[in-house]
Amino acid sequence: MLIHGNQLGGIKCDKEKCQHLELYRIMAEEQEIGLMIGEKGEYRSLNPVMDLFIAQCSKKLFLPCDQKNWVVEFQPDTGQSRHFSLSLVDLMDGKKLVIVIEITDNVLQKERTQKLVEEARRNANHDYLTGLANRSYLFEAATQILLEATRDLSRIAVFALDIDKFKSINDTFGHNLGDDVLRRFAKSLKQLCRNSDFIARLGGDEFCIIQRNVKVLDDVTSLAEKLVQGLQDTMPAPQGEIELSSSIGIALFPGDGANIETLLQHADQALYDAKEAGRNCFRIYSKKLNQQALKKAAMITNLYSAFDKKEFYLRYQPTYNIDNGCIKGVEAFVRWRPGTPWSKRLLTEKDNTDIRCDVFLHLMERMGRSSTLFEWTVRTACENLAQWRKLPGHKDLTISLNCSMHQFKSTHISRVIEENLHTHNLPYNAIFLEIHEDIFNSEEPYIQKTLKDLRSLGTTLVLDGFTWSKVSPLLRQWQPDCVKLNMKNFLKEHSDAVNNQETIADLISIAKHLSGAPIHAGYIESKEQLSVLIENGCKIVQGHLFSRSMNAKTVTDFLRQNRSVAIPSQKTISV
Repeated sequence: MLIHGNQLGGIKCDKEKCQHLELYRIMAEEQEIGLMIGEKGEYRSLNPVMDLFIAQCSKKLFLPCDQKNWVVEFQPDTGQSRHFSLSLVDLMDGKKLVIVIEITDNVLQKERTQKLVEEARRNANHDYLTGLANRSYLFEAATQILLEATRDLSRIAVFALDIDKFKSINDTFGHNLGDDVLRRFAKSLKQLCRNSDFIARLGGDEFCIIQRNVKVLDDVTSLAEKLVQGLQDTMPAPQGEIELSSSIGIALFPGDGANIETLLQHADQALYDAKEAGRNCFRIYSKKLNQQALKKAAMITNLYSAFDKKEFYLRYQPTYNIDNGCIKGVEAFVRWRPGTPWSKRLLTEKDNTDIRCDVFLHLMERMGRSSTLFEWTVRTACENLAQWRKLPGHKDLTISLNCSMHQFKSTHISRVIEENLHTHNLPYNAIFLEIHEDIFNSEEPYIQKTLKDLRSLGTTLVLDGFTWSKVSPLLRQWQPDCVKLNMKNFLKEHSDAVNNQETIADLISIAKHLSGAPIHAGYIESKEQLSVLIENGCKIVQGHLFSRSMNAKTVTDFLRQNRSVAIPSQKTISV
C-alpha cells in the first residue's frame, strides 16, 4: 500500500490546509504513523511511533530516496520480515517530512490475494506457451468487437493461420523444439500486426487475427502480404535448419458471417484452399467477394513464388523498316503463366491465355519485386538477342524493352544494361529503352542522372505511347532518340480516326516538329493506318498487321526463314 502526499492512513490531508507541523504530529499519533523531518541527509524523529520504528529497525532504512512514494522491507536475523510504506512531503521552509506507515500482514495478504486473482484471470484468458489470448478469450472478445463493428457500420477481417508442415516438425525434432517454433511464430505475429489487431492461439499450431476497421480490401490484402512475407523464417535445429512459413485464410464481416463461429469456419475453408494452392500464401473466402477482388488476392499470393517456379517468360514482336521491309528488331513483352491449373483458371478464365505484364506490374511494384523483374527481363532478352544476331542477315538486330517509372527509380538501369550487354558481347545501341513522358519530364536528380548515363552508354531512348494527350512543348527539351506512336491508345482517344486520317497525319507532324526525332508506330492493325503512316514519313512499324508476338523459339524459326517482309508502298495500299 503506497501512501500519497495528501493521504495519511485513511485520513485525507490537503497540504495547503495543513501547513503546521503540529497538525501532522497529531494526525500521526492517532493513526500510529511515524514522522521524520530534515534535509540533506539530516533527519530526526518527530514522534514516539517513529522512535519505535528506528529502534526496532534502522534509521537508515527510512531515509528519503528519489521517489515521492516507496516501500521498504526490514528483514531481521530472526523472525518475520516487516514492510513499511513511505511518503515524502515538501514543507514550506524547504525541509522535507517523511511519513512512515507499517504495512500489516492483513494488507500484505490482501495485495498478494489481488495479485493471485489477476494472475488467475490472465491465465484463464491467455495461452501459457505463447502469452497470446486463448480460444475462450477470443470468442469473448470477438463478440464485443463484432457488436462495435455493427454499431459503427465498419468491417472486420478474421484471419485463420497455421504453420506449414508443423506436424512434421514436431514428429522429426520433438515437442520441445515444436514449442520453440510456436513461441517464435507468436512473437512474429505480434511484431507484424498493429496494436488494434486482436491475436489469439486457438490450439496446436492454429492462430487467429481479428483486423478491425477495414476500409477497403487493400487493407486486408496488405496485412496478408505482410504476414506471408514476415512469417517466412528459418531457425536452427539439431540436424540443420527448419524452414518456416504460414498458410492463411480470411473471412470478412459482415459479408461472410454474422458471428465469430461462422467467420472462423469460412476462414478455415479459405485456409484449406491456401494449402491446396501450395502453402505459404493466403486465400480470401470468395462467396461474397467479386471476381476482380478474388483475382487480385490470388494474383498477389501466386506472384510471390512466380520467380522460383520460373513462371515468367518473354514474348517478342518484330519491328520493321517501313522503307524496305527489313526486320529492324523485336520488342520484348513479359508474360506470366501461373503454374497451378486452379490459379490459371482463376486468373485468366481461359486455359490457354497467359497474363500480360500491365495486368500485374503494379502489384509487383507494391511487393517490391518490379526491379527484380526488370533485371530478369534484360538478362533474358540479351541472352536471346545474342543468339539471334548470329543468324544470317540479322547481325544488327535490336531489342526494345519497356521500363516503368517505378522500375526506373528502383533499379540501377544503366548498370544492369551495361553488364548484360558486356556479358553477351552486344553493342550499346542494341537496346531500345521505351519509357514514358513522366520519366523524361521528371526533375528528380537521380532520374536525370540515369538518363544522362544511358545516353552516354549509347542506349536508344524511346518516348513511348505518344498520343494527342501526351503532346508537350517540352518534347524537344526531353531529347528522345525516337518517338513511338501508340495506335491503340490513339484510336481510344479518337474513335473516328480510321475515317479521319488527317488526325493521324497532324499528330505525326507535331511529333516530328517538336522532337526532331524519327517516328515509330506500334499496334498497327489495318492497312488504313499503315497508309497514313507511310505517307507522313513514319520509319519503323510493328503490329498485328505484320505479325503477332511469339515466344523465343518461334522467333528463332521466324528469323531463319525471313530477313524482311513485304510492306506495301503507299500506292499499292487500297484505302
